[in-house]
Amino acid sequence: MDSTGSCGQDFVIGLFQQFGLMFYLIQPTSSTFSSPYDIPNYELEIWPVFATLLFIEQLVHWFRGSDPTKLANTILNLGSGLLVAITRVLLLAIIIKTMYYFHYNYHLFCLSSSTDTWFVCLILNDFVYYWSHRSLHRIHLLWASHQFHHSQWPDTDMSTGHRRTVIDFIICDMMTIPLSLIIPPPILLAHMQFGRIYQIWLHTGLVPGLGRLEYLINTPRQHRTHHRSISSGQSGNYGGLLIIWDRMFGTYIHPIARDATGITCSGITYNVIALQCSYYYKVLWRELTMVSGVPNKIKTLLSKPEFVKVPNKIIFSPIAPLVEIVRCILYYPFDKYLVSRWVETSMPGHLIPVTEGYSQSYHTLLPKVTDNSNRQSNRRLLYITAMDSTGSCGQNFVTGLFHQFGLIFYLIQPGSSTFNSPYDIPNYELEVWPVFATLLFVEQMIYWFRGSAPTKLTNTILNLGSGLLVAITRVLLLEIVIKTMYYFHFNYHMFCLSSSTDTWFVCLILNDFVYYWSHRSLHRIHILWASHQFHHSQWPDTDMSTGHRRSVIDFIICDMMAIPLSLIIPPPILLAHMQFGRIYQIWLHTGVVPGLGRLEYLINTPLQHRAHHRSISSGQSGNYGGLLMIWDRMFGTYIHTITRDVNGITCSGITYNVIALQCSYYYKVLCSKLTMGTVRVTIRFYQK
Repeated sequence: MDSTGSCGQDFVIGLFQQFGLMFYLIQPTSSTFSSPYDIPNYELEIWPVFATLLFIEQLVHWFRGSDPTKLANTILNLGSGLLVAITRVLLLAIIIKTMYYFHYNYHLFCLSSSTDTWFVCLILNDFVYYWSHRSLHRIHLLWASHQFHHSQWPDTDMSTGHRRTVIDFIICDMMTIPLSLIIPPPILLAHMQFGRIYQIWLHTGLVPGLGRLEYLINTPRQHRTHHRSISSGQSGNYGGLLIIWDRMFGTYIHPIARDATGITCSGITYNVIALQCSYYYKVLWRELTMVSGVPNKIKTLLSKPEFVKVPNKIIFSPIAPLVEIVRCILYYPFDKYLVSRWVETSMPGHLIPVTEGYSQSYHTLLPKVTDNSNRQSNRRLLYITAMDSTGSCGQNFVTGLFHQFGLIFYLIQPGSSTFNSPYDIPNYELEVWPVFATLLFVEQMIYWFRGSAPTKLTNTILNLGSGLLVAITRVLLLEIVIKTMYYFHFNYHMFCLSSSTDTWFVCLILNDFVYYWSHRSLHRIHILWASHQFHHSQWPDTDMSTGHRRSVIDFIICDMMAIPLSLIIPPPILLAHMQFGRIYQIWLHTGVVPGLGRLEYLINTPLQHRAHHRSISSGQSGNYGGLLMIWDRMFGTYIHTITRDVNGITCSGITYNVIALQCSYYYKVLCSKLTMGTVRVTIRFYQK
């Protein structure tokens, strides 16, 4: 942070904005937009504050002598949130187009973008969420998905707010779309974000009762009751921001004692794939097989789960909230819920880590990235996935399509990818997702037509989940990488290359040269191989999704070794080429492309990269190049193509648990070797 007064003022304002977002304290005028492209990514903006509050929550558990939340649970929750986030990105265009279609063609009446409309949208959006959430609990088919959110044991924490499935997201968003008949879509889309953000803090286990507020809004104590009431045969407290809907429709449950746990199906597994996609549906399938007749099966799917013992009929009592408020004023024991002096004195200290996280992660970088490159990337993504029928959009679609394919194969014009500022660089890795998904689908179809088995779906989901973990790490560390590059570039640069076409090609060669040695070190140094062999663990063959099967350590090592190039290369050009290199490696893992003739003497191809993956079992290791193959030929690590039936993928079939594969398994193997005395040095060559 700079020493100027304006920067300090911006920091303080931004800090209060972050806390306001967490608790739905937002100014209507500053969050009312006329276009969906102007809406900031609020859910990304609150990450520094969310991470700080989560850390403080665990510290308070530790100081109280209670057990903090299991790290595996926290990682599982955040990983699930990332899967839902990427689904939201892919479906965002469909949601926006559908809202505008209903708004323009079937709107009942038109509300203006005013403060009154903002508050009307707040109430209606929360009302729809109440019924969405209630349906997730009362319909067996939907409960099969939603019970994953209730599976954390032994208690919830703030990360549980991200413990959701893709089906939950689709149901809630679909039920919100009809509101576009009366609400302008930009205001509605903003409130959908605010509602999701507010529910994060509802899952903390530290906040006690909040007195009179609990008769109007939902609080953590009431939401704990929602999670803990299931084992007692009840189900209620479905509200998001407001609790009045539960009081009006007879689903309000008074708080349950802290020792009464109602979290269901806990301790099953930490496999995010099984929990997201298969486990609960298998249980539902077993129940369906026990019922005969199609009508009975449909009734089973649409009936309430067995634990819900309340009647199906809707109970409506509009005066119930008023009666409860009067009772509160007359009889409520406020003394039980006063905040302790220790909590009052400790709260100012919480600002210290929040200010540091905010200044490093948000203040200088995220607003610019959000306002420029991310918004442009979202627009390009909308052109590809939700094309209009106008001629200009058709032209944009064709142009964008060729642009996407060019990115996949490193076919980029130097003039259009040379930038003067890192904030102007588009998110190319996000832009290629539509084409990547299409090519991955085509690849699996080719396997099927050939009569060979397609890649296991679990492998593909594991690969994409690993890529998402690396992507969020890259977002969190991006500012550190940029500032480090500029520090070396401005203070220790050897000579200054201009932002020209010549510099672009020099950066291409040098970046690929550094990647060769980074990749080689990941194979030749034992402690690094403990991380990188996760990339080589897919069995029985690789596909295009294997390019995303990487660990966080791999990313950190490769980026650290590229930073010294900023001594001679302008950082914006270097950052762009680092993206191009990662994108090019995606198609190298396909198993359907044969040899490419003379091209293989200069560039790396899928056939040569398959040899890299398949050579390890034969005691060799080579073909480390990224884009260019000349480095392997120059330094003696080139391996001629290996026949297709030689399987060199190591450590296959261990587990599909992304947490174990990313964080622990291979390091446990290395640790066991160290304790046995079989490995006493960190450098190990695979050649005999």
